[in-house]
Amino acid sequence: MEKRHYRRSLHADQDRKGFTLIELLVVIAIIAILIALLLPAVQQAREAARKAQCKNNLKQIGLALHNFNDTYGSFPCGNAYPWDFTNEVTGVGTSPAWGGSVYNDTGMSWMVYLLPWMDQASLAKDLQPWSRAGEQRKVPASGSRGQVCAVFGSYNSTVGGQRLDTNIMSYAKKQIPAFKCPSALNTDLTNWDTGTASYRGNMSAGPGWGFFELYGRGIKLGEISDGLTYTIAISEGGAFNSATTWAGTSEQLPQWIGNLAQNGAWYTNLGYIYPYYNSQYLPNGTQAYAGMGSGHPGGVHALAGDGGVHWVNNTINHAIWSSLGTRNKFSLAKSYWDPPSTYAVTNHDWVIDPTNSNNYRENQAVWEQ
Repeated sequence: MEKRHYRRSLHADQDRKGFTLIELLVVIAIIAILIALLLPAVQQAREAARKAQCKNNLKQIGLALHNFNDTYGSFPCGNAYPWDFTNEVTGVGTSPAWGGSVYNDTGMSWMVYLLPWMDQASLAKDLQPWSRAGEQRKVPASGSRGQVCAVFGSYNSTVGGQRLDTNIMSYAKKQIPAFKCPSALNTDLTNWDTGTASYRGNMSAGPGWGFFELYGRGIKLGEISDGLTYTIAISEGGAFNSATTWAGTSEQLPQWIGNLAQNGAWYTNLGYIYPYYNSQYLPNGTQAYAGMGSGHPGGVHALAGDGGVHWVNNTINHAIWSSLGTRNKFSLAKSYWDPPSTYAVTNHDWVIDPTNSNNYRENQAVWEQ
């Protein structure tokens, strides 16, 4: 039989095709562009979900505030007045370094008193020996009857501030999901080994201001003449600091248990919405240690006294922010405003007080930016 011999074509290898280096680089570049376009959309979707969760947290807190009011006849105090149940803890000021008793500002926080309505009834029961929920006495620091609590910490200058009693430490470390915004820094513990939080109460900075009072005194419904709808109760809280500068570390996060900080300062879970023109106390302003701030870009969520949750931009008008931070109408001297008339008159939130041409008077609080 005749054998046939086949020769490979000289052009066989030339007929095979594949990616050249340039083509491969083009494909990689296209994929990188697609990822770059997709990533912001994914991040925005995740942030939208986190904002929704944060808003839901504040709604739950709002319901708890009103359940507390229905039970005790007032909203909770900003912090209870520490009492050793043998002798009153006396002193003026917030720190021995300032010539007073550190205990004046170191009572159980408003968050502790909301625990029964935050799916934390068991924890509230465990803390009852210290919180003494519903137990009122005449509190010299406030001059009226108020919520008192047992002393639960001690001041130690060698370690830089308050330290909890060992008996309460295991409770104070607990994480309360509804008190934590998913966009916040969210370390589990502060430098004082206490559970962190993301929200602050709107603290009174003077007569008729704020939603929370210090030293055991709770605000009653009749004291909010601005109306619950236009009075901020709680806002996202940013970070606090024991010094005068802000740094986003675990030390500077709010804490739910009470005011245990460098000087036992109230701003571990309370903050100012200052009732005058001062950009430092706008949302996410430079006074983060005593103001309101959040992990969300561009603004904060704020809970009104009626339970409504509103988004507030960082650029909110100063007069509106100040007005929403007060529970009563009030007037301020023109010297507080810079320039005096721009924000007060053109935005129709403040008007010249007819009784004193040198003062501005709050006219109407609105949720506008």
